[in-house]
Amino acid sequence: RQMCIRDRYMGFKIQINKKRMPPKKKGAKKKKGKKKGTKKKDPSEIQPVINPDALIPKVTVSLRLANPINDILTFDLSVPISTRLEYLKSKIIERHGGAISDVSLCLNSYDVNHKLDSSQTLSEVGVPGGGTVKIYYDYKPLTHPLLLTLSLIHI
Repeated sequence: RQMCIRDRYMGFKIQINKKRMPPKKKGAKKKKGKKKGTKKKDPSEIQPVINPDALIPKVTVSLRLANPINDILTFDLSVPISTRLEYLKSKIIERHGGAISDVSLCLNSYDVNHKLDSSQTLSEVGVPGGGTVKIYYDYKPLTHPLLLTLSLIHI
């Protein structure tokens, strides 16, 4: 059997022929059986998911201002040894309220000739996992730090 549909669309006659589907037959349902070779896993055999970040050793980095040495601008961060030094620089700039630039880092003591490359990670610089390491920093203040530090007064 065919059914004819006529419609007007933008002044044109459209004729679509549709075939009707025969009615569905009611029959016996198939029995679902167990597949051979599949076994249910025992919950005690399932291994826990291990977070890959938990496998990377962490170190406490003590960031200290090189000159003048004071406790106000000394702070500690606990980070994995895969952390880039650029992240530490951004944390130092954040600590100063964005009023500094050209941050330079040195490991264990500050020496202008032994500055660390910010693209390296802590492990590439030679920091071992676990324990505490001292990183000294120095910076150049921005030319107009008053404009950026006004937001710190309200903290």
